[in-house]
Amino acid sequence: MRHGLWGHALFLASKLDKRTYANVMMRFANGLTLNDPLQTLYQLLSGKMPAAVTCVSDEKWGDWRPHLAMILSNSTQRPELNCKAITTLGDTLKNRGSLYAAQFCYLMAEVGFGKFDDPETRLALLGADHSRGFPSFVSNEAVHMTEIYEYACGLNIPDFIIPEFQIYKYLLATRLADYGLLEKSLQYLEKISAYVVNNPASVQPSFIGKVCSLADRLKFYDPVGEMEDESEFGGILETSRPDNSWLKDLRAVQSDYQSGLITHEVVNAVSYTASPLETDLIQQTYEPNGQETWQQQYDQQYQQSVVQQQQWQPEQQLAQVEYQQQEALQQNAQYQEQQNYWSNQ
Repeated sequence: MRHGLWGHALFLASKLDKRTYANVMMRFANGLTLNDPLQTLYQLLSGKMPAAVTCVSDEKWGDWRPHLAMILSNSTQRPELNCKAITTLGDTLKNRGSLYAAQFCYLMAEVGFGKFDDPETRLALLGADHSRGFPSFVSNEAVHMTEIYEYACGLNIPDFIIPEFQIYKYLLATRLADYGLLEKSLQYLEKISAYVVNNPASVQPSFIGKVCSLADRLKFYDPVGEMEDESEFGGILETSRPDNSWLKDLRAVQSDYQSGLITHEVVNAVSYTASPLETDLIQQTYEPNGQETWQQQYDQQYQQSVVQQQQWQPEQQLAQVEYQQQEALQQNAQYQEQQNYWSNQ
């Protein structure tokens, strides 16, 4: 041991009594620096909480990633200890101000997403600190980051979905509609509808009503909407359109809620309901005062297209006449050249 031949020392000690082996192991562990990742491994294998998960708040301790890698790559007989150690590491990093690092630890520990105003929630949206105010917390970037995570997990688990994330999809759909990206907004509503239809009791009836109402307005902008007579599409002013199949299913769920066939109280403990702050923000975002309805906007756009078409027809006729005149002049010039050529022969 004095010469650092720990391999031989540990092998010989393993052949002796347990006390000698324990003493050699202790001297070997004490010879390592406190921030050595091997210390984290040995403490974890001993059934203890690694000191690194609480000490990385001090920058002098070093990088936190080797310690996390050591925990992830060496599973123990107590998986709950591993999850607790990684979660504690995430809490320490969050208190240090390293939000992305903390959320990465939470994902590795499989900490579930929670409500925005729940003090026990560690994850609400990726890339955003839910301790801030709700309007500033729900940024488009944070919603997209969480959406990418949900999509990536869905590639491995087909039925994977984050119930707490559906309300943020709706908020993003309203923002897309405000910016005129109506088809994309409708696609988000279709995804939300698929979740509601598969899990009708896990969503509040008021939220289903909001999704139905907005989808009913935006269905006129669906280029593949179900028409009674597709030959008439675009020929006359469209004032009504049958619901798409997914919207019909969503309305059926809403009708079951109203008739009492589905009740929100039967949801299990992991279900999600919008907090009062989230509900208020949805109400403000979804029903702006003083704005025209989507149907009126559609009517205006159609009337503008008709006027533009009427203005374009005379211009088209004039351009066609000019083209015919130029073509006649070119043919006459070619004929004169041919006559001059043969007269000179």
